[in-house]
Amino acid sequence: MKRLLYIVAIAILATSCSVPLSKVNYMNKFDSFVTEVSENHKRYSDKDWEKKTKKYKKFSGKWYNKFKPDFTLKDEIAIKAYQVKFNYCRTVSQTASIIDILLKTVNIKKMKKQAQYYLDNDMKSDLLKLYEESKKAGKKAEAAVIQIFKELNIKLEDLK
Repeated sequence: MKRLLYIVAIAILATSCSVPLSKVNYMNKFDSFVTEVSENHKRYSDKDWEKKTKKYKKFSGKWYNKFKPDFTLKDEIAIKAYQVKFNYCRTVSQTASIIDILLKTVNIKKMKKQAQYYLDNDMKSDLLKLYEESKKAGKKAEAAVIQIFKELNIKLEDLK
């Protein structure tokens, strides 16, 4: 009997650790979840994102609806901020994955040839835009553009 009570107590404890039991608990857990995602999203694999998205949907759906009547305007604003932050991190990670795929398939020689064309035709603003967009896309994209610029003896300061 003691063993059964022990198992039930562990099950209740495990469940209470993952499912928010109050509005305050929900807000704290959602905040912690989004903080963890924002700190680690660059290292997540597709499987990690599947798990995180599943949990995010609970925060934004089932668990949100459970406590919705108790939310103040301040709570609603915080929840929207959590949602925006999570979706931003997910989008950045997905974009980085797409950029990685593109960099693996793009013909760097052809890209270099196009950059040379822009340089020859005094299209410095286009090259600067290419660089700025590569920075937004991530370190690998930026590094590829910088490498091409180095090979063509293009200095960023000359484009500005």
